[in-house]
Amino acid sequence: MAEPVEPGYGLYPYQRQVLHDLLEALDGGGRVVAHLPTGAGKTRIACHAAAALLNRREADGQLA
Repeated sequence: MAEPVEPGYGLYPYQRQVLHDLLEALDGGGRVVAHLPTGAGKTRIACHAAAALLNRREADGQLA
């Protein structure tokens, strides 16, 4: 099994809340748009979300 993907930097509390809300919406089959000011960490949140989703898919055997 592949080693889990881990982002190199942590998130601030408000970013963790956005990430949690984002993943919850995606789990429900919805679409998500993160609207934050410039410099608030949208890219970092997206990287954490991608890592979380990739790790879930690998665990389910959906990614090679």
